[in-house]
Amino acid sequence: MKTNQDYKNAALTALKGNWSPAVLLALAYYGISVASSATGSSAETSIFPLAVMICVLFPLVVGMSAAFYGLLHGDKENFVKGAFRVGFNNWAHNV
Repeated sequence: MKTNQDYKNAALTALKGNWSPAVLLALAYYGISVASSATGSSAETSIFPLAVMICVLFPLVVGMSAAFYGLLHGDKENFVKGAFRVGFNNWAHNV
């Protein structure tokens, strides 16, 4: 059975040379998340963060998960493009 240290070492090995795309992808997700929640508190604007979360953040999380999984298993070429392609190609299914 693998230990936490084994998982950490595998992740660090996969990220070697790919830190900047990984950090930029995470920051893009964080930025969209913060921007969608930084709206007013009136009834008209309370639906906006929910809509952004459903329409953008859910597919992006699916794509990010697939991209990081691919990175862990050696697919380093399609990392950022894959995050958006996987999440948004089958948008209705992912939402």
